[in-house]
Amino acid sequence: MTTLEWLTLVFAAAGVLVMLLSSVGLLRLRDVLARTHAAGLTTSLGVGLVLVGAGIYFWDRQLLWRVAVLIGLLYLTGPVASTAIGRAIYLTTRKYDRHLWYDDMAGHRRTAAGDKPIPAPTTKKKKTR
Repeated sequence: MTTLEWLTLVFAAAGVLVMLLSSVGLLRLRDVLARTHAAGLTTSLGVGLVLVGAGIYFWDRQLLWRVAVLIGLLYLTGPVASTAIGRAIYLTTRKYDRHLWYDDMAGHRRTAAGDKPIPAPTTKKKKTR
């Protein structure tokens, strides 16, 4: 095997390993927000590494530019999409309130009709003597 083929193998295997770890995280994490976080972070890196491996294997100047543009677009759009999905999940469900210490988006929830905000949950503080 040549040096370029070894580099291709290393990058592609690293990308596949990262995506495999992401799939294990999808199976093991407890709720939708954690699963979205795991998938959003690791798919950009995994697919980027596989694309770098493909660019090295085919080694064409025009293809390398396309791979670079694809990786750039992937890194720009992947985290934005996973953040938007996580925000939509958070705003449409109520069961995550008990896990939060401080809720930055407490006043942004809407009802299904979209007319009135749902009040943020209040925490009662113990009185000290």
